[in-house]
Amino acid sequence: NSGVEPWMMAEVQALVLGARKHEALLNEVAEESGLSKDVKVQSADPNLFVVLLYQCLLGTRRIRGDGGLFDIVKEWKATLQKTLADRRKRGVTAQYKEKKELPR
Repeated sequence: NSGVEPWMMAEVQALVLGARKHEALLNEVAEESGLSKDVKVQSADPNLFVVLLYQCLLGTRRIRGDGGLFDIVKEWKATLQKTLADRRKRGVTAQYKEKKELPR
């Protein structure tokens, strides 16, 4: 048993799968912004860090949680988002495109 409530499992799976899919991009943005050099980030769980970056940059853009790494990423949120926007303007990172939903 994972300890996650059944009603939350879909959201947790979406976060984890999204973070894994975009892990390289998220780490590059953190590196370019300077967040990766923070001592507290370097000693933190790298998997949690990537999930928080995904939430902040590509997911809901809201970080739910308090303390430790959550607070650090919240403080850096604006800088991280600006770094991602700059990367997209330079063409280093693909532009966001909304997926078209096809009728069933």
